[in-house]
Formats: sequence, structure tokens, C-alpha cells
Amino acid sequence: MGLGKTIQTLVRIYDDKLRALTAGENLSPTLIVGPKSILVQWDEEIQRFFLPDKKPSCIIYHGPNRDVKHNEAHEIRNVSTKKAQAAFAVNAEHRWCLTGTPVQNRISDLFSLFHFLRIKNFSNAQWFRSNIEYPVTKNDKKDAAQANRLLKLALSHIMLRRLKTDYVNGLPILVLPELKIQVRHCDLSTPE
Repeated sequence: MGLGKTIQTLVRIYDDKLRALTAGENLSPTLIVGPKSILVQWDEEIQRFFLPDKKPSCIIYHGPNRDVKHNEAHEIRNVSTKKAQAAFAVNAEHRWCLTGTPVQNRISDLFSLFHFLRIKNFSNAQWFRSNIEYPVTKNDKKDAAQANRLLKLALSHIMLRRLKTDYVNGLPILVLPELKIQVRHCDLSTPE
């Protein structure tokens, strides 16, 4: 989606590596999970932003002591799929979900992300349905407001949300050219 998730995550991985080295600790490997098509993008970003001697190593690793970053995490929104079940089964010390679209169709799309991240209460299907999903969808304003407060509080602790109007270090994070609207009229054929 072009929001900078890959490079931000690579910087985070690199920062963790520097902190571990400075503290004399071992760094857990990081497993990147996502569609095959994304692997090329990850490799391109590594080649583009890291010096040859500073690049993260790509190795095959088995074991529980690792971090896992799930790229395009919205793809596990259906908890009953094999893809989602496999993602939930991965052992990891730290878990990250990377997605530009955490909710695609309904509020229940968030449950799979909470479940993957293992967020207390929110990762329990029954609790999530009764305290979040059902109140939001049943049109009871009081219960929906409480569910929205709970959801907003949880998301404020785990989600990085950027808006095109945001600033970093006094500069806008996104500079777009002025919008130009151009209307072109064309004649359509009968089948069109």
C-alpha cells in the first residue's frame, strides 16, 4: 500500500540489533511472514537502505526465541483459514502485525489481529464477541459507546496510525501536489 511499513519495520529490527549489541545481549531472530510477492519488496528495501556490512542476515531458523512480523496481516482476518491457524501457532517472544487495512469489512476483522498479537481479553473469541462485536453491531448506543471506548483504548496502545496531515520533526509526513481535476468527455459505443 506504500505507507512505509517495510522500511519502518526494518529500522525497528536494526534498532533492536544495536540495542542488543550495546547491552551485550543475544538478539532473537526475526521471522517475516507474508505473501511471496512481498519478499521481493523486503529484499529491495534491504538492498536500498542498508550498507553491505550492516544488512540483516536471511537465515532459516527453528525455535521459540524469535520475533515475528506478519506483513499484510489483514490476510489472516478469517480465523478459521489454514493461513490464520498457521500464523497463530508460531511461537514468538514479540509479535507485530503490519497492515494498511486492519478492518476490511467488519469489526470482527480486528479479532484475528488481537488473537495473533495475544492481547489479553481481546484475543478471546467469546470475550471479543460479547464485549466488542455484538455491542457495536446491535445498535444499542450505550453498549456500542462502551465497546468503542474499549477498542479505542486497546488500539491506542498497539497501533501506529499516520494521517496525511501529520507532522514529524516539524515537517509534513506527506507532501502531495495540488489536486487537479480534469474532465474528459468521450462518446461510448452501443455495447459500452
